[in-house]
Amino acid sequence: PVKIGLASVCVNLTLNLILVQLVQESGLAMATTISALFSLCLLSKFSKSIRLAPLIQTGLRCIAMSLVFAVACKAILLSLPELPVLLAVASCVAISALIYAGLAFTFKIPELNLFFAMRHMKNN
Repeated sequence: PVKIGLASVCVNLTLNLILVQLVQESGLAMATTISALFSLCLLSKFSKSIRLAPLIQTGLRCIAMSLVFAVACKAILLSLPELPVLLAVASCVAISALIYAGLAFTFKIPELNLFFAMRHMKNN
């Protein structure tokens, strides 16, 4: 798993550098998703204890949500071209978080339940 993690980080950094030049900040979301899928494929290939079906479902959710985030970020950047870079990135992050929360709640994504369970345990 450590070697796969390192390979995934290398893929992520390489894709970040390439995609950021092609589609600006939206490329970061795409690069992260692609490297996560790369890691998922390698882990499922080399591990006998990983069940593939739930991983594929999570991977597909990541792809779908990353595409939504990329489109939202691109829309922000196109509609507000004079926006300073820091404000543009902050806007993309904030809107992506809102979109994620809305989609997670709408589609009852299991990771959202884990988040609330962890927060509940932390508060108690």
